[in-house]
Amino acid sequence: MQCEVQRFNIVRHFIVPSTSVKRSSDLIEKYLHSIVVFNMTKFVPNKELHLRTALIFYFHLKKTAAESYRLLGEAYGEYAPSQKTCERWFQRFKIGDFDVADKEFGKPPKKYEDVELQALLNENDSQTQKQLAQQLSVSQQAVSNRL
Repeated sequence: MQCEVQRFNIVRHFIVPSTSVKRSSDLIEKYLHSIVVFNMTKFVPNKELHLRTALIFYFHLKKTAAESYRLLGEAYGEYAPSQKTCERWFQRFKIGDFDVADKEFGKPPKKYEDVELQALLNENDSQTQKQLAQQLSVSQQAVSNRL
């Protein structure tokens, strides 16, 4: 029970705006280490909520990506992000992007609708991919990918 109270006090300290940057840095490190000591057997950090938010804290505390990687590695072990991941996040933070959610990387927009391709196949299913590509004004590879 006493351990829970101590960890709460640490969190409360680094949220208070009047706390110095150096003190906040020390408190965050102690907090992260307390997770290892008290909960690592059952605690698995959420990459968006815990790890990326911790990276933002380290960024604002003027830590480097390498220092952040080392500290998170000590606290979270195998669940810590790689050094390359820390560097990529720090690059985003430097340009002012503090959104910790994953970006959506959808497929490029289709050059034609599958309905069009299906209609051509319904007319004559013996057409070659090259013939279908010419009729749709796309590459043969594009047709091949959709079949």
